[in-house]
Amino acid sequence: MKTAFQFAVFSLSISCLLGSGCNQYQLFRLAGHQQESFSNQADLLFVIDNSDSMVEEASSLATNFDDFVRDLTEGDEGATYDGLNDAVTDYIRFVTERSGFINYRLSITTTDVATSYGALYGDPDILTRGDKGVSDDFITNLLCEATCFQENDVPAGAGSCSSPLGSQVTQNWLDCTCGADVWKDNCALVGQEEGLEAIFMALCRSVAYPPDECYDAIDEFSSADELSNEGMLRDNATFIPVIITDEG
Repeated sequence: MKTAFQFAVFSLSISCLLGSGCNQYQLFRLAGHQQESFSNQADLLFVIDNSDSMVEEASSLATNFDDFVRDLTEGDEGATYDGLNDAVTDYIRFVTERSGFINYRLSITTTDVATSYGALYGDPDILTRGDKGVSDDFITNLLCEATCFQENDVPAGAGSCSSPLGSQVTQNWLDCTCGADVWKDNCALVGQEEGLEAIFMALCRSVAYPPDECYDAIDEFSSADELSNEGMLRDNATFIPVIITDEG
């Protein structure tokens, strides 16, 4: 039986990803109908414009991503789980402070559909709340594989390979984290950014029985691609695509 894609698009303020802060409830702002129930599962797909004009935006996303993940998880701070009273208290907190209990998954693809066809980037390519080093792994996937860096775009920097990213992406950090030259020239082959098509193709790859439209798309897709993005989209989770681009 073919599966049709059904998902609501929620507004996510890009300002919260690029450093100016956000209200967590912006992740779940509905328009047009009333939300009758709440699922704390959120599957976020970041669609990165990897054209050569996006170095500043991608770098800003990376250097602010720790704060973004902290905002998603801060509702758990101070929670205890020793007994029934704790369970009741935590349930009340869950109901009243729902956005602090987001059970998220994070993944990345690019707007360069001619190259990626909606495939996910990184290893691991799906990051789950509770995994060790979620923020570091996301930043690595973003900067090592999904950003168009030219050598002249990035300051040389200094420091040891144990130094954290800090407030600026440098060649030294990229060489240490990604490997020398691995981070260079991961650029879109064509100058046409296709964010919505990338989302569609990523969804096609995430289900066992893609709809016929996946095979009718202008981009290459075959039965071999089915479930190549397995785990990106969970049952009953809210799917939130986030396109990071400088296009109007």
